[in-house]
Amino acid sequence: IIIGPDGHPLTVYPCMICGKKFKSRGFLKRHMKNHPEHLAKKKYRCTDCD
Repeated sequence: IIIGPDGHPLTVYPCMICGKKFKSRGFLKRHMKNHPEHLAKKKYRCTDCD
């Protein structure tokens, strides 16, 4: 848990690949573009190719 300057816990978004933590979901999303293994995972499978 990361404590903010006001003494309250901050919401953090950890990278599931390297463990780096980010203050916002947008920063995490931008960071994920650096992981080629993340880009290789497809949400949907192509029935012609797979």
